[in-house]
Amino acid sequence: MISHINQEKEAIIFMHFMLKFFSYLILAYFVFQIFGRKRIVGIVILLISIAFSIVTVINHIINNKSFIYILLVFVVDALPIVLALILFLYVTRAYKRETVRKTKTLKLKNIHSTIYPSKYMMMISIFGSVISGMMFILLILNYFFEFTEVNQSLSIIIFILAILVCIFSVYQWFVTSQIDYNRIVLYVGKQKEKCYMFNIKSLTRPFEILDVYSNDDFIIDELGTIKVYSGIRLIEKNYIYWIATSQNLEIKDRAFELKTDVFKSYIYDIPKYKKIKIKLILDHGKYREKNK
Repeated sequence: MISHINQEKEAIIFMHFMLKFFSYLILAYFVFQIFGRKRIVGIVILLISIAFSIVTVINHIINNKSFIYILLVFVVDALPIVLALILFLYVTRAYKRETVRKTKTLKLKNIHSTIYPSKYMMMISIFGSVISGMMFILLILNYFFEFTEVNQSLSIIIFILAILVCIFSVYQWFVTSQIDYNRIVLYVGKQKEKCYMFNIKSLTRPFEILDVYSNDDFIIDELGTIKVYSGIRLIEKNYIYWIATSQNLEIKDRAFELKTDVFKSYIYDIPKYKKIKIKLILDHGKYREKNK
């Protein structure tokens, strides 16, 4: 009888732990997506939640609760959020164990946006679908077996968030899987005379342009993105950069291939420091601007 009771308590603690873990992970992932994949928003939310949980633990210490009780409170309340933060950091690559390629440090740096390769975005989409699916299962199990008490309003909020994350993840996976070309397009020369392309479709982690190419003697300016559609389907996503130099610079990195330029007419007059977001339609083998 006592063993059966202990097993029930362990199941309740486990379910409470898992519900809290997945709830905060889904919340962090959701705000990460709706705020344009800004990791800092999700990180701040999780850190604030951890702080509140630690305050609860400290209150129990002040009230002279037993060590076992304090440890249990930490495991049930604080630890799930800490683990959610760690997994969130890992999945969104807030820290990188290694860069895509070793680079030198530029003497003069300018800020570049993070590039998200299509394969990485598909992995993130699958991750979101799996997490939201597991959350559905836990909520259903808890509803029928009542492992732990969850406020009805909170359950509804978690359920809605899980649905939104699942729908968004499936949609993002579908859109990303349609992309045929995912490239860095690097122009060299005052008049953008040379055009180099680097296929990044198979890369599996976010990076910046300086992770794949840098030169101590030149500054790389970020111009923006050019997306190409075939009907409503996104088939190309190109990240555009420019080394505005009058010198005869050749990029000898084999990953960057010298190509015939197909976008120059759309960006020829774009000045430095002005970010572009151009959408083109591929119609019978020719590009034209969308909505024109």
